[in-house]
Amino acid sequence: MTEGQQRTAGPGKGEPDALASNRPGWTADFPSVESIVVDGRRRVVYTGPSMNPTLRVPDILWVEPYGKRPVRAGDVVCFASPELDTNIVHRVISVRPSSPVPGPSSPVSGLRSSVLGLPSPVAIRTQGDNNPLADTRVLAPADLLGRVVAAQRGTRLRSIHGGHAGLMVAWSVKLGKAIWGVVAGVASAVYQSLIQGSRFGFLLPGGLRPRLVSFKGRDAPIFRVLMGGRTVGHYDYRYHQWHIRRPFRLFVDERTLPDPKSKD
Repeated sequence: MTEGQQRTAGPGKGEPDALASNRPGWTADFPSVESIVVDGRRRVVYTGPSMNPTLRVPDILWVEPYGKRPVRAGDVVCFASPELDTNIVHRVISVRPSSPVPGPSSPVSGLRSSVLGLPSPVAIRTQGDNNPLADTRVLAPADLLGRVVAAQRGTRLRSIHGGHAGLMVAWSVKLGKAIWGVVAGVASAVYQSLIQGSRFGFLLPGGLRPRLVSFKGRDAPIFRVLMGGRTVGHYDYRYHQWHIRRPFRLFVDERTLPDPKSKD
């Protein structure tokens, strides 16, 4: 029994897939899932960052087959990736009629679909809510294992919206990231401007003001900068410079610190 199955309630035959986190050197922002089938419904354990914050590790996802229901833009779907040898959970961003394949059989197959009332072929594009670009692979309805209808985080089970509501969720995630990017950029600029000027250590009470301490090391003394009982900086002999953690550079001016020399 896999880890994902142990976290899933109910009996069922396991259908484990390889986890992306177990792949050496894995860096792509694709989630992978371990899945089992319980009472005809697939349950998967979500991993990966590409659907944050909508989904997070290790949410348990409830996946239902589409059956005869149409795939809608905004749905969160689970599909197999032959290239990555795992399952992926992303959101549908578009569902459009697929282009007919050139050749003498195209008109016949198109006519046959319309006469028999069969659904026309569609092209499905997907993208992770936290990914900047859409997936390169174009899917067909047959590629989908199903739609994610709910996610369990701890003891809380919540619905995962699809269709127009799902598109609004994806839009709100991207808007939040854009706003945070602007705020973070402004805050970083203000911070950099402040640390170029005078430091604010003099505003701190005596017990919290920066102080330099040293310890005997094997090859050279070890220098630390403390504020209260917390280490906020150290001297790096490899690069011959001080490293002060944020936001403590507002209170510590590296230019006033001594320049220790490594023992050769």
